Amino acid sequence: MSRSNDGSKWADPGAIGNLTNGLLILVQAFLMLGLAVPLTTIFLIPWIFMGTVVLVIVVVIQLKIGDLVGATANSILGIIVLGHFLVRGMIDLMFFLNGFVYSTEMISGSNHIEGIGFICTGIILLFVGYLGGFKSKLMAFFIWLAAVGFILSSISCFASMPYLGIIGSCLLLLVALWLIYSGIAILLNDMMQKQVLPLGKPLFTPNDF
Repeated sequence: MSRSNDGSKWADPGAIGNLTNGLLILVQAFLMLGLAVPLTTIFLIPWIFMGTVVLVIVVVIQLKIGDLVGATANSILGIIVLGHFLVRGMIDLMFFLNGFVYSTEMISGSNHIEGIGFICTGIILLFVGYLGGFKSKLMAFFIWLAAVGFILSSISCFASMPYLGIIGSCLLLLVALWLIYSGIAILLNDMMQKQVLPLGKPLFTPNDF
């Protein structure tokens, strides 16, 4: 496995982070596209719980080796955003076991909270995508695509426009496919010590500024 730039014994966990995030997004595909009932979040609990544990380890190692961009992306997209679905699934399970249902007011309040969370995530990812451009054009493009997906989902929460949420979800599913691809590419390229699968050239260089 690749080592960090400071020569420490820690391997770069970027591939693990990408594969985990991609997997966690894809397992929610039917729910994101409105093809499954909301209580389906209950069955996502084991997936997101185990994935969150992995991502916490990934972020700690990335901070250890100085990969602030990777740690930020995995913290925001993986631990916070996907982790919130873990907690929501637990809440849904408690309501289900006790025979409770969400009131209209609770659903409306939940949409507003998620709308704020999604718009903040989108804005953060816009800046993370810019930094990712110093590594790869593809990285920048797909991080920006994720940002647009979250912003559309936010608008859908506030304006009650489900079709915008579906479009945003489709964009996030495309990002998930890229995360799977890039994770596999990082593993293959690292193990073969050559470019087997392309990840794209940098969009920016420090000399551009």
